[in-house]
Amino acid sequence: MNHQDFTPITIGKKSLTQSKDIILKNKEKDQQQHNHKIDQESENFKITRIPRPLSQEISNIRNLRKMSQKDLANRLNIPKEFIPLLENGKAIYDGKTKVIINKIQNVFGVKFKNK
Repeated sequence: MNHQDFTPITIGKKSLTQSKDIILKNKEKDQQQHNHKIDQESENFKITRIPRPLSQEISNIRNLRKMSQKDLANRLNIPKEFIPLLENGKAIYDGKTKVIINKIQNVFGVKFKNK
């Protein structure tokens, strides 16, 4: 290890070792601020599911039209596993789900009340 030189090099007014210390202190400060923000987080994250009355309406209209879940999925061009999620109220109620619900309304020619 005699061939390595660990002496600080001075460029301008600051040495490289001093700038490394400053960078490390800034990183520690940023990490402390980040941890503080996480500790102070009070927002509750809740996944919104499709409303139960809406899921019952979807199931009822499909049964009235005597259409199977598989037929409805094929007609809407969505995976057949998604229809039971809609009808059981376990589907996540987001933009994609709302688009599918609009497609169901168009296929059956109805307007859901509990949308």
